Amino acid sequence: MKDISKNIVTGTLTTIALVLCLASYVPAHTQWVSGIVTTSPWKERHEHIRVNNVTYTLMPKIVNVTIRHQTDSGIWSEKTMSLNDIRRGQKIMIRAQGHRIYQIIVIE
Repeated sequence: MKDISKNIVTGTLTTIALVLCLASYVPAHTQWVSGIVTTSPWKERHEHIRVNNVTYTLMPKIVNVTIRHQTDSGIWSEKTMSLNDIRRGQKIMIRAQGHRIYQIIVIE
């Protein structure tokens, strides 16, 4: 009886340890956030931007910046733009993971 209880406890602890180890390998998910640029991009050690009064860090060499506008016929058009062209007051959508930005779409 003691061996069975010991095996159950050992198995349970091993399973918990395995789950905790594998949890760190789960890929993080990004989400889309809409908002208004409250501070234009600036650079300290990394590039930053403030959207809806929340400061985000732009991931170096990864961030894709595009501008999207709708034509008179209702068709959406996108083109690449420079991060330096983003200004305070513009409406944007960002693809972020926590406070890290991976994509910016400026909406016109």
